[in-house]
Amino acid sequence: MALQLEVVTPREILLTAEADYVTIPGVIGELGILPGHLPVLTELKEGVLSYKKGSETKEVNIQSGYAEVLKDKITVLAVV
Repeated sequence: MALQLEVVTPREILLTAEADYVTIPGVIGELGILPGHLPVLTELKEGVLSYKKGSETKEVNIQSGYAEVLKDKITVLAVV
């Protein structure tokens, strides 16, 4: 089971990917998200969103925004 990750900016859909693990820079600290995570809505601070699929890890710099975490999907509304 994988997570569907979508990063949206005011101008475009920046990223759509499938991930095994996602780390987001929440205002209360870094959040690690695995498939099946409980629903969460959080504000994001400046930092690095990273996601892993298999042995490959990719990163996106975030300035601010919000993230909605559902059981199998993460939607990030961000300024990058």
